Amino acid sequence: MTAWNIDQKTVPRFTYYFNSGFDVNYKMHQHVRPFTGIHLRNIGLITRPNDTLKTKHRVYTLGAPLGLKFYLMNEKLMFKVGGDVGVALNYKIKSFINDRKIKSNEWFSDRVAPVFASAFLECVTKPSR
Repeated sequence: MTAWNIDQKTVPRFTYYFNSGFDVNYKMHQHVRPFTGIHLRNIGLITRPNDTLKTKHRVYTLGAPLGLKFYLMNEKLMFKVGGDVGVALNYKIKSFINDRKIKSNEWFSDRVAPVFASAFLECVTKPSR
């Protein structure tokens, strides 16, 4: 990644804490079900422009997915496809300069994009009984 004419090493930041949400389905057909819901997501990135500086960026978004679920083989196989739009709620940045930590936390910050869009594709199988 390049920012401010500086090449930086980037590492995706993945965390199980705190991602949450729920989906609501409508059984339109035996094999096809549209769905929507509400999701709270924790999205982040770690940058290292040099050996003495490391920065962690984190954004919480509140989003609404919209998609279709396709069920096959007596609901033992499910494909899920759709998109999600999330509004940025909270931005947090932690900078580590040598052994010193500086952190900042902002609600509805103008330092990040106000809206995040994404697409998804999922395949889930249920074991046979």
